[in-house]
Amino acid sequence: MDKHDITARRTGRRLTSATVAGLALILVGVVPALASSPDSIAVPTSQLAHADSTKLQQMTVPELLGAARDAYSHGRLVARPFDNAIEYYLAALRKDPTNRVAIDALRESFPYAAAQVERTIAEGNFDEADREIGLLAEADPGNYTLTILRGKLEAQQKRPGGEHVLTLHASDESWVEVTNANGRVIDSRLLHPGESRSYRSSRPLRITLGNADGVKVTSDGKAVVVKTDPHAKVAHLELFASL
Repeated sequence: MDKHDITARRTGRRLTSATVAGLALILVGVVPALASSPDSIAVPTSQLAHADSTKLQQMTVPELLGAARDAYSHGRLVARPFDNAIEYYLAALRKDPTNRVAIDALRESFPYAAAQVERTIAEGNFDEADREIGLLAEADPGNYTLTILRGKLEAQQKRPGGEHVLTLHASDESWVEVTNANGRVIDSRLLHPGESRSYRSSRPLRITLGNADGVKVTSDGKAVVVKTDPHAKVAHLELFASL
């Protein structure tokens, strides 16, 4: 495969044509009243995180353990933020430090969670990988696996060959379109809250974001400042243009 090819990795739910069509109408201004209504304004990520953290604090130990089992059964060991098994078990231990169920579950799930972190690193989602490593460090700070994961993360961030990684992470429902240097659209979709997409390229990428305030953009693991049109809530940016 040519080195300029893009590899996109998908997580999250299948789109429906009705959902895509509805958001498209908002983006082109056919229903400006809806686009400008208070209900359609994206909540800042920091506020969402605070709300989710407060939710965990208000849950009882049995509720946290039940939520942890549900997250585990659905494969959410370290992702999504504030809705994964490790965070639920850690929250239970903050309320009941001697809870054997949470202690045993953290120990048993650690290697599987570490494998998920490795996949996050391989996808180039460095900010998310750093967050996930932090969770595992809280669960078992002396585990040598943490050293291995941090080493893999650092090596991936410094990989040779000029290839770069673009990652989009949605905190609110947002439409995205990614175009390569030849003008070909390589991805166009609706991202749902908690969903991420990663793209690898050694050439420039052009990105269009609808409801741009609801998308966090990272380039090689570093946050990108996105300037949004205050009226349409759409943003256009180009990355890796200096290559």
